[in-house]
Amino acid sequence: MNNSNVRKYVITAIVTLLILVCVIGVTYAFFNPTVNSNGITTVNIESSEQATISFTGGNDITVNAYQPGVSGELYFSVGLKSDGGDISAAYDIIWNITENTFIKDVSNADDKELLYSLYISTDNTNWEPLITDAEAATLIGEVKLATNELILAPENSEKVNYYKFVITYPSLDKDQSYNMEASLNSYVEVKQSEE
Repeated sequence: MNNSNVRKYVITAIVTLLILVCVIGVTYAFFNPTVNSNGITTVNIESSEQATISFTGGNDITVNAYQPGVSGELYFSVGLKSDGGDISAAYDIIWNITENTFIKDVSNADDKELLYSLYISTDNTNWEPLITDAEAATLIGEVKLATNELILAPENSEKVNYYKFVITYPSLDKDQSYNMEASLNSYVEVKQSEE
């Protein structure tokens, strides 16, 4: 075999391998949910053959109780795109609390030491409450903020639900020094509802 034939075979083999790697990579990327965690999280959840729910959230939400009255806000959205007919999907909103050092004052069980609220908007301007001023002082782990939220996308369009999540360390009419420097670290995620 002469030198030019060997060179042709090597080039053909390299090109074939490159094409094979590209095809496998594209196929894997198409069927694999994506997670991008550099400040903005995007998770695609396949809800049917024609639909993909997309969740776009911000950074982790943290509250440090250096003084009463402090609060933290997180804005995120859930979208559904239709490339065909009218489609719908259901999803759950989960609040994952990785650390919570707030203490509940047992001497006055009616006082809410740490509050959370969730609001929804279809235009990212006018907010309607889903949860308002619920107690969070003793929560840890996964907390379901919403179950079976429904999103509908008309034919060949995209529908987006916007959310605002607020955590507040309220200023109460009492000594709150037992919670000074307490902290809560958490993040919000969206999962496809279980049938």
